[in-house]
Amino acid sequence: MNEAISNTSPLVYLHRIDALDWLPRLFATIWTPPAVVTELREGLVRGYNSLKGSSHGDASLRRLRSA
Repeated sequence: MNEAISNTSPLVYLHRIDALDWLPRLFATIWTPPAVVTELREGLVRGYNSLKGSSHGDASLRRLRSA
């Protein structure tokens, strides 16, 4: 199955429109830069409607490693 690379915005907006269930239909793994986790946590701390966790359905979010 396909893999994708994403930053924070697409994940947050899919969450806000309750469409995260699309991700496992399209991708087995979604790679994210480490800053994505930091940004999502910061959004939760500030009270924003942000997603939690690293797995959504059968798709998993994985951190990219620095070269």
